[in-house]
Amino acid sequence: MTIRAIVAMNKGRVIGHEGALPWQVPEDLRRFARLTKGGTVVMGRRTFDSLPEHARPLKGRHNIVVTKGTQEGYPPEVRVCSDLGVLIQEMKAHPAEAYWIIGGAALYRQTVGVWDEAHVTLIDGDQKGDTFMPPFEDGFRLEAVESGDGCQFLHYVREPIFHP
Repeated sequence: MTIRAIVAMNKGRVIGHEGALPWQVPEDLRRFARLTKGGTVVMGRRTFDSLPEHARPLKGRHNIVVTKGTQEGYPPEVRVCSDLGVLIQEMKAHPAEAYWIIGGAALYRQTVGVWDEAHVTLIDGDQKGDTFMPPFEDGFRLEAVESGDGCQFLHYVREPIFHP
């Protein structure tokens, strides 16, 4: 089982503004779809709510929402976990090849210690926002950088811990 984070942010670490992405970068959206398709995506309630209604739940993926709320109000195919402990139990009970942490900021902050990889789209510009990506780079090495249209794609891999 691999746990990956995927996020789009600008150089100021902005990831959202008023519940939405503060940019339109189609290449990033295509990359997100390509990478997560067939996997399991894990998100917080506000991230789920920020998805366009026609896209909820994300098609072609298993969807897990971490929220203090209940299953009520979510489609039956969405699994709801009340906290990280329940999420870990869910992951153990239903192992997937890959879990994708897709936001928001609180979920990134709470799960960074278990990520194996981080896929970051670094958006050109200095868009304003009210939601920010927490620092995660310590303990990761930058494995690959690709140029995109209006962005760069960065792939980080957790540094192995050496035990003599």
